[in-house]
Amino acid sequence: MIIAVGVSHQVAALSVVNQEIVVASENDCNINKEFMTAWGMPYGIHTVDLANSCQPMEVYMFDQVLEEVEAQCREESIPMLGPEKAKFLAACVEKAKPSLIVECGTAIGYSGLWMLRVLNAIGTGRLITIEIEANRAAQAQTNFERAGLADLVDSRIGDAQEVLKSIEDPVDFLLLDNNFNNYFPCFQAIESQLTNPATVVADNVGIGADAMADYLEHVRERYESETHWFDIDLPWVKQDAIEVSIYRHLLNN
Repeated sequence: MIIAVGVSHQVAALSVVNQEIVVASENDCNINKEFMTAWGMPYGIHTVDLANSCQPMEVYMFDQVLEEVEAQCREESIPMLGPEKAKFLAACVEKAKPSLIVECGTAIGYSGLWMLRVLNAIGTGRLITIEIEANRAAQAQTNFERAGLADLVDSRIGDAQEVLKSIEDPVDFLLLDNNFNNYFPCFQAIESQLTNPATVVADNVGIGADAMADYLEHVRERYESETHWFDIDLPWVKQDAIEVSIYRHLLNN
């Protein structure tokens, strides 16, 4: 149901989906709770406080897609960072302000959405994301499109080790989030394209430390590298860590 409401001399369009309300126009913020209650539109998890917010509809559509992706990951046990680590990842992207992010392990786009939101907000950068399973890659692309950020993404399907070798542009941000024993081979495959410096983020270094020991030993011995631990609320794990390394060109790597 779409309701167009005249307020002052502006018109704000409201869309009610599953008894929730979102703003379709940022031109007016003078619609209050009493009005919405009168139309039988209760506040829900996505209800916009129009008295204090003039966010465009795209923001709320993005949030809806992100929530649906997270719910699907939890229900189907699809690997994802979870909100605790995802917020940290987003902060890393915001700090780095990269021109090109490369992600190994798209799944259905959860971490990609978090990074894309930052790129969109800062107005620069793009994402190349690699997924070995075609079905999941297709789901991720659909989610990027629904979130309105597909123009910032280059989705590629295949073994990350091989796909990485085809990337010719400088990479200033790398996210490793695929099979643990593939971290070091993937790092080696893209190393020649890493900028000086480049931010390298590796997920699951708590639960996957043994399987990625070669990678962790390499970055911890050669670069500025920090381990960040998180208490997380996922069905399959309750505590895990992320390794953030600042890659720099060394004469003897």
